[in-house]
Amino acid sequence: MTRNDFWTIVESVNWAALTLKSDERRSHGERSYDLGQVALLSALPTIEDRNEFETHYQVVRDGLGQVFKAYVGQDREARTTDLGEDGFGDLLAHIVGLGRKEYERHLNHLKLITARGRQFLFVESFAYCIPWDEDYDPTDLKLAREVSGLLHWQAVLARNPEDRTANSEVEWRGKACDVLRELLLAEGGTEWTNDEYEAHLVAEREASDAAFEAACAKSEAKEAAKAKLLADFENDWV
Repeated sequence: MTRNDFWTIVESVNWAALTLKSDERRSHGERSYDLGQVALLSALPTIEDRNEFETHYQVVRDGLGQVFKAYVGQDREARTTDLGEDGFGDLLAHIVGLGRKEYERHLNHLKLITARGRQFLFVESFAYCIPWDEDYDPTDLKLAREVSGLLHWQAVLARNPEDRTANSEVEWRGKACDVLRELLLAEGGTEWTNDEYEAHLVAEREASDAAFEAACAKSEAKEAAKAKLLADFENDWV
């Protein structure tokens, strides 16, 4: 995947349009990044495609962050965006999500990043659009994951009926479970018992642990490759 390919895929998500009226969308159980993830799953049909996309994403996001931090070290007025590290990461992700033209505009006019951060002109978070490994699992494992999330948020909601986040999560995950159950039944599957759900969740956790261990084993080489890409990026822009 080339950098041009990466930007073409980013712009296919149309993040700017998805984040319009994001509060209103969320009140109806929709989240901008869920809709964005659907678009990326279509554009990135395999985990290998996702991995290449994510590498480019990390380089352009981290590169923008490094350039901005170097800039604020020289300009006290721009020293703060009034954001913590998580918020700053969401801000950078949002700028990437807006596409190449907006990204390069912010890169070349760094005070725009300060202004956007101080006015909270970003939505959490384009990074969440990038599919997880389990999003490439068969339908039954996807359903198990959604059921697990639904049960968690139902318990949160039982403790605090006024929790808006829990309300939205229960509504969204309930819809997702319904859709996935229909797909499972259409493919000849059967409705699961609670024991069968638990068995799938245990298997999923074990697979996740194994994947994490494998990722740790490769992390040193991956970080070295990322560091080289980031160094090349900084040489181009600093």
